[in-house]
Amino acid sequence: MTENSFFFLSSDEGKLKWLLNELQMSEQRYLVPYLESAVEELLGNLHQLQEEKARLEDTWRREKIEHEKHLKRMEEELDNQVKEAELKMRLKAQEQVEDERKTLQTRMDSELDKLQTHLALMEKVYSWLRTQPTEQRDVRLDEVRTKLDEAVHENRQLRMSLLDTQTSIALMRSELLQLRNMYEEKCRELSSERERILEVLQEQDHLSRQLNLL
Repeated sequence: MTENSFFFLSSDEGKLKWLLNELQMSEQRYLVPYLESAVEELLGNLHQLQEEKARLEDTWRREKIEHEKHLKRMEEELDNQVKEAELKMRLKAQEQVEDERKTLQTRMDSELDKLQTHLALMEKVYSWLRTQPTEQRDVRLDEVRTKLDEAVHENRQLRMSLLDTQTSIALMRSELLQLRNMYEEKCRELSSERERILEVLQEQDHLSRQLNLL
């Protein structure tokens, strides 16, 4: 059945009645029951098509509302995940930096205490050596040199410890960069899913417009 037929049947029933009257008055009145039956069947089919169209439009509207709600939920989830990821990254970075700072501060305080202890001891040794005879002073100087060598060694260990700390900080920055990359990848995935849903909605909207043309 063409669109013109639907238009004729749905918008101008008077013409059908007129045609029936003409047949009843003509010599071909025996065709009237057949025509009446055909017209009733066509009108019934038209009514079914109209109901089906209304049902499809109602289904499409409900699905569109659900998709819009789903899209809104996804946008909210995306925003929440972005905020949560940013907060976690900031907190993790702050925590790691603070831990490294405390560790470094503890090491430096400990090494400074040791150096101050050595300096105080050396001052006492020098003061004592000034009161001793020359021979005993030479022996004590050897002991002082030994203590100095130990202090130099400990100072070297301190520098190595500081270098290890710098290395740890570099590794921490690398881990933070990896976290940022993971976060950006998650954002891309969510954005792709959003685009896919928008395409589905657009396709359904296109189908709805086609149904309205029937």
